Parts: sequence; structure tokens; C-alpha cells
Amino acid sequence: MNDIKTATFHQLIDHIKSGDSHRIIEAVRECASRQEEVAAPYLLNILQVTQDAAVRNAAALALSDLKNPAAFGILVELLKSDHARESQGTLLYALDTYDCSPILPLLVNLVIDGNFEVSRQAFSLISGIETELDDRVWQSCRERLQSAIVVTTEDQRPLLEDLLKLFEQDE
Repeated sequence: MNDIKTATFHQLIDHIKSGDSHRIIEAVRECASRQEEVAAPYLLNILQVTQDAAVRNAAALALSDLKNPAAFGILVELLKSDHARESQGTLLYALDTYDCSPILPLLVNLVIDGNFEVSRQAFSLISGIETELDDRVWQSCRERLQSAIVVTTEDQRPLLEDLLKLFEQDE
């Protein structure tokens, strides 16, 4: 099949099952653009089992576009795993459609310890949280930030200070 845009749903699934990274990515993106929610189980499976970062990223973004609730837990587990470290920025971006209040401590740690892309994306998710949070969690995150600011690099300090201000203004 030459044109993915004219492929049937079953042909897209055949692409997803093909094992060919290029074909999988094309099919995953097409499923997202068509809002093919019935493809979600296949996309969730790809997200969980693939070792290919490009395929993982495509599946994460597609599931985010579909706003599939089952993807949240998988995205969070991948964020915590070492084998998906190179995808953390994209995984965080994919979480933008979800309520990230349950993972606030993880996000704070990613702001503190993540690379440039990861720390900024985690900061963005934190600043978008509108849900009421447990005071103990809030205080623990605030204390973690205060401790990190003391030992962080000069490059990272302004970001941590901005995040701490966010924590302090919402007290």
C-alpha cells in the first residue's frame, strides 16, 4: 500500500503489527489524525512493548491526541523507567491532556533532575494543574524544591525559583 491516507482501518492495523518502524509510525499517526479510538488497544500495546524510541513517541502522542484514559498510567510508568529515558520529553508532552495532579512529586523531581527539555515540560505540566492537592504532598514538593535550589547549577536555579514561587503563591 503506497498511500497511508487511503488505507482502511484494517490495513492500518496490519502496518502497526508489521514490525517495520517506519510503517508503524505512519499508521499510528494516521490513526490519531482520523481519531480512530478503536486503535487504542494496539497503540497501548506498542507503547508498552516497543524498544524503539521513535515508535514509542508516536504511540504516546497518538494516544494523547485520542485522549485515551488508559494511556495515563502507562505514560507515567514509562517516565519512571530507565529504558524510556530518551523519550521523557515526549512522554511529558503527551501527558498534557491529562490531570497530572496525582504525579506532582514525580513532576517536581523531573524539573529538578531532568535535562532542559524534560525540566521545562514538567514545569509546564505543574503550572497547568488546577486540582486541589493534599497539603502534605504540596509541602513535601515545596521542601524538595527548597533543598534542590541550594545545590543546583546556576543555569537551573531560575527555573527552580520560578517553580518555588508557584508553590508559594498557591499557599
